[in-house]
Amino acid sequence: MQQPLRIDQTSFWAGTAIAAFIGLLLAAMSSGLSLIVTTLPGLIVSWLLFGAFYLRKTDLSQTARILPLYFVTLALQFLHFAEQYVAGYATEFPALYGGTPYPLDLFVLVNMGACAVFVVTCLAVFLWRATSLLVPVLFFAISVTFGSAVSSTWWALLSDGYFPGLITGLAYWVAGPLLIVTLVGSLRGAVTLMVVLAGTLIFCLTRYMVLPLA
Repeated sequence: MQQPLRIDQTSFWAGTAIAAFIGLLLAAMSSGLSLIVTTLPGLIVSWLLFGAFYLRKTDLSQTARILPLYFVTLALQFLHFAEQYVAGYATEFPALYGGTPYPLDLFVLVNMGACAVFVVTCLAVFLWRATSLLVPVLFFAISVTFGSAVSSTWWALLSDGYFPGLITGLAYWVAGPLLIVTLVGSLRGAVTLMVVLAGTLIFCLTRYMVLPLA
């Protein structure tokens, strides 16, 4: 019989430390406010969900069924990154929020490194029961996928045209909600999470934009 997979107190505090480290790293790497406004809302929501799993003593063993969809979505992330790379995202994105262009070598290194982390942490949680590493998995589903869907679409709407990453970003409107519903385990809870995150993201994306999209 399969043993329950729950977040214990030690794993919760370790996961909280990981969330704090991710937030500090993103803030330190951010050119202008670009990474802060686009990723920190999703990171906070990811940590809150992680905390809810801990407080409710949620059994995450059934959530392992997310693995096929998770890795298909991760494959989509490589295509999304490729579209951003060739379309000039590393230059246009930070400019919106008062930043200078990201060096292309850093842009590639960070994105490839992040994908490696998303692979290892997902396997560690669901195959090796390291629940303290669930925060990066949640961050990928909530911020990287669903958050990218919201931001790519919003920027395109504001510019009345194409913004780098839009085409593959649209696919996240399917992959992101599917991942979140599977992780949350409740359609109502997942919809609430997505509505709150989308509203917060749209506010931040608009409020802190310093270079209007034409």
